[in-house]
Amino acid sequence: MNKEVWTAWLAGLIEGEGTINLSRSNRKTLRHPYFRSCLHIANTNRMLLEKAKQIIAEISGAKATIVIANKIRPANHKIGWRLAVQAQRDLIKLLPLLIPYLVGKGEQAHLLLDFCKRRTQRCNARWYEFAEIDQAIYWQMRKLNRRGTGTVESIGESPASAGEDVLRATEESVEVGRNDQPAYTQ
Repeated sequence: MNKEVWTAWLAGLIEGEGTINLSRSNRKTLRHPYFRSCLHIANTNRMLLEKAKQIIAEISGAKATIVIANKIRPANHKIGWRLAVQAQRDLIKLLPLLIPYLVGKGEQAHLLLDFCKRRTQRCNARWYEFAEIDQAIYWQMRKLNRRGTGTVESIGESPASAGEDVLRATEESVEVGRNDQPAYTQ
């Protein structure tokens, strides 16, 4: 198997059928909110996802799982499948291989890779307090993945009259938006 060709094929599949995301738990029953990093590919063709799973394992050693995505569905709908790579250590292995081939989802891949690296470097325990920059990465990812144009304002384009405060993190900069939602910029 030509690793470069299959890596490019996988990146194309992610561009068309996948999502690169960082989700946050908002359940009030939890003492501490948490973030979940994920790379998903959804399709009704399970064989396609099995091939993607095989490629992921061969090029990076990362583990992927395939589950039914639509257990409850109308009778005339096909079964939908979803491939998921969620372990942060697996994403740290896989994303750098995909980033050179990602065009539309390249920025999401960079953000998720940065989050996963920061999380694995800081996390010696099961839970840790999220830094301001982690929240900023989450809000930036939400802006990129929302429906519509998906454009994101950078710090340089923010109007000073909008009342936005600029904070400085240790390595990167964080912009606090109008709704006190920080936006991550490099």
